Amino acid sequence: MRIQPRNEYVVLKVIEAKKHGGIIVPGQETERNLLTVVSVGQGGLTVDGRRMPIEVSDGVPLKSGDVVFLKQGEYETFEHQKVQHLIVPQSALIGIELPQVND
Repeated sequence: MRIQPRNEYVVLKVIEAKKHGGIIVPGQETERNLLTVVSVGQGGLTVDGRRMPIEVSDGVPLKSGDVVFLKQGEYETFEHQKVQHLIVPQSALIGIELPQVND
C-alpha cells in the first residue's frame, strides 16, 4: 500500500533525530530532525484554482527520497507497515539536504 498525502502535505520518515549532538528516540522532543521524503501531495490551490506544486526552490519539485529538515513540533505521527512516519504541511519544511559540490 502506498500513502498519498492530500494537497500541501508531505509524508516523511525519520532518518536521524538529534538532541545536543546525541541520537535520541524519534517522537521525543528534538533540536533537529533529519527525514526522508516518502511521498508528496499535489500542492495547494491558489485563489484562482491553479495547483501550486510543492517545491524545494523555484521550479525544483520536492520528490520521494529527498532528505529534509523539519520545523520543530509541526507534524502528526502514524505507523505504516511497522515504521513510524510523520505527515507535515509544506510550511513545516525548513530545508533540504543538497548534494555535496566539490570545488
